[in-house]
Amino acid sequence: MTHDKGQIVINSPYTEPSQHLEYKGEGHFDVAQGRRRSGFWIDGKDGKREFYTIDLVNRIRPMVKEWRESGYPGATDITRGLLSHWHERGAREDTPFFW
Repeated sequence: MTHDKGQIVINSPYTEPSQHLEYKGEGHFDVAQGRRRSGFWIDGKDGKREFYTIDLVNRIRPMVKEWRESGYPGATDITRGLLSHWHERGAREDTPFFW
């Protein structure tokens, strides 16, 4: 599906991203399923864009997800309490903490 350039936010800020915009060239994007790999674009001297991945971030993301889903093992009681507080909707007058 080709994406309308006018709407660049396609995920909720309160949940893990489930889709991303995939660059197809010449200003065209498609909506792709799954989380986008971390990285950045560089415009070359020849006018072509090249995507460089940030491998460390891409390796850490699944580890953080597993740590979060398993209840933050190894975290101190204070850290676990803070994480619980940040994700508790009532603690901030129904304004959820960004994912």
